[in-house]
Amino acid sequence: NNLHIGALGSAGAVKFYTTGGTGSPSLKLTLDSLGALTQAASSSTTTAYTLTANSLTSGNGLAIASTNTGTTGNLLSVTSASTAAFTNGGVRWNFTGAHTGNGVQIDDVTTTGNVYQMNANSLTSGNGLVLGNTGTGLTGNLLSATSGSTSAFTNGGVRFNFTGAHTGVGVQVDDVTTAGTVMKINANSLVGGSGLAIASTNTGTTGNLFSVTSASTAAFTNGGIRYNFTGAHTGNGVQIDDATATGNVYQLTANALTSGSGLAIASTNTGTTGNLLSVTSASTAAFTNGG
Repeated sequence: NNLHIGALGSAGAVKFYTTGGTGSPSLKLTLDSLGALTQAASSSTTTAYTLTANSLTSGNGLAIASTNTGTTGNLLSVTSASTAAFTNGGVRWNFTGAHTGNGVQIDDVTTTGNVYQMNANSLTSGNGLVLGNTGTGLTGNLLSATSGSTSAFTNGGVRFNFTGAHTGVGVQVDDVTTAGTVMKINANSLVGGSGLAIASTNTGTTGNLFSVTSASTAAFTNGGIRYNFTGAHTGNGVQIDDATATGNVYQLTANALTSGSGLAIASTNTGTTGNLLSVTSASTAAFTNGG
C-alpha cells in the first residue's frame, strides 16, 4: 500500500490515505484544524483500527481523559446502524487469559447521577441484559450487588420498577437444582425491621399477595411451607392481623383429604402448661353458628 498526504482543505484539514494496487483509497484519515481525527475504511472485511501493546504491563492500552468540568458530550461514543446479527457483539471485550481482578471496572464519584444506564426502548422479545455461564464449577456470583450504606434507601438498594400494567411475571426465577436453595434471604442483623415485606395499597386486589403452589406427590420432609423458629422467643411466632368484617381471616380447604389431618397440632413436651389451641373472643353479639 502507498501512503498519500493530501493538501490543506479550506477549513485547514489534512487528509492521509492509503491506496492498494488499484489506486482506490482503502483507508482515509482526516485531521481538521481543531485537532479532531476522523478515520474511514472502505474495506468490508478488514480491521479499521488495531492497537497492539504486547509488552504492556502497568500502563494503558488506550487512555481517554478530560479535565473539563463542563463536558456534556461523550469521551467515548460507539454507534452503529447495523440491522444484522452481530457475531460477537457490537462492542466486545474478549479477555482470553485467566486473569484475576476485574475485567471491566467503572469508578464514578457522582452523587446524584447514574453510574450506568441502559436504554432499550425498542426492545420486544430480546433481552436488556444477559448474564450467561456454561461452566459447571462456578462457586462465585453471576450477579452481585453490595452496599455499605447506613442511610435509608429511598426506593430500595436494588429496585425493580415496572410502570406498565403488564401481564405475565414481573420477576421470575427458574432453577433446576435438586438439593440446593432457589432463593435465600439472610437477615442476621435484623432487629425491628422486616425480612420480607409484601404490601399493596390497591383496594381492588382480587389476586394473591403471596402464593405458594406445589405439584409434589412425595412426602414433604418438613412441610411444603415451614416456619422454623429455633430461638426460645416470646411473643407470637406467626401473627395475622385482619380488618375484614365479612370475609374469612384464615381458610383451610382439604377437599381431597381421606386418612390425613386437616390440621395437626402436636407437642412432645411433658412440661407444657399453656394451650396447644386457644380461641378467645370478646364479642357481645349473638353468634350465628357458635363462637
